Amino acid sequence: MKLRKKILVTAAATLAVTAPTLAVVNTVAPAATADAAGIPTSGLPVLKQGATGNAVKAIQAAVGTGVDGSYGPKTVAAVKAFQKSKGLSADGVTGPKTWDKALGVVRYGSKGTAVKALQGRLGLQVDGNFGPKTKASVINFQRTNGLSADGVVGPATWSKLLRGSSGGSGGSGGSGGGSGSCPNPRNFANGKLPSSALVAVPGNSKEQMSCTLLKDYTAMNNAFKAAHGGRDITVNDGYRSLARQQYFWDCYKTKKCNSGNLAARPGTSNHGWGRAFDVGRDGRDWLHRNAGKYGFVFDVSSESWHMTYKR
Repeated sequence: MKLRKKILVTAAATLAVTAPTLAVVNTVAPAATADAAGIPTSGLPVLKQGATGNAVKAIQAAVGTGVDGSYGPKTVAAVKAFQKSKGLSADGVTGPKTWDKALGVVRYGSKGTAVKALQGRLGLQVDGNFGPKTKASVINFQRTNGLSADGVVGPATWSKLLRGSSGGSGGSGGSGGGSGSCPNPRNFANGKLPSSALVAVPGNSKEQMSCTLLKDYTAMNNAFKAAHGGRDITVNDGYRSLARQQYFWDCYKTKKCNSGNLAARPGTSNHGWGRAFDVGRDGRDWLHRNAGKYGFVFDVSSESWHMTYKR
């Protein structure tokens, strides 16, 4: 199934933090690219009742129903009505034919809520205008994900952007690359992860980490608690925003704060992906012996407290 070159009603509110709009039409400049033509929408997930995640938000926006990321009875009814209006079999399931009718292409010069959603997903300033910075970020995303780096967001790129979705019974973030409604942190700029990509570190409400770590970190913390009288792992530092990375970098360069400890250049720290932690002294020996079972390693020889997730 090929995506039409004609401007289609697009999935406007895919991944933005706020998505109040319903269906929108995006203004695009015509162009023939590898992503805009000839790529099947079969790469997008098949969604039905019980599905959750970013792709659900996209189809909800496209068919004019409430955007909450949960494919419930109201979404099924709205999808059926949309399918009927487009001459499709009205079964309430979003498959390739329904995606083909619902998704549009956004590229340099596009405007609208779909562009805002794209910008929010990429950790950019959200203004709804697909300009040079947005195009550069899209190209970087495409290169990172093995796509044709043409700066056009069509079916192949949308499928990568929307991969954080479950087609059946909703699940939350697990390990590795992200699942359920939990996006891969590498889809964003280092130190600029949106709240949707972060969760509180179990046992420590003040620190955050990538939601992709939750399953393995929780298992490790539970084992730690069993060995330490119910105490959680002490985490002194988890996810670092770009500004916080700059602070530690300045401390390292000037030696005037944070004891002048080693710090990564801003924008390169594993803390900026939400995948690194500085752990407390209590129980650290246990972590050195056991953290590897859960995908965590102590990878800085001069810092016995620095732990990174490697799966």
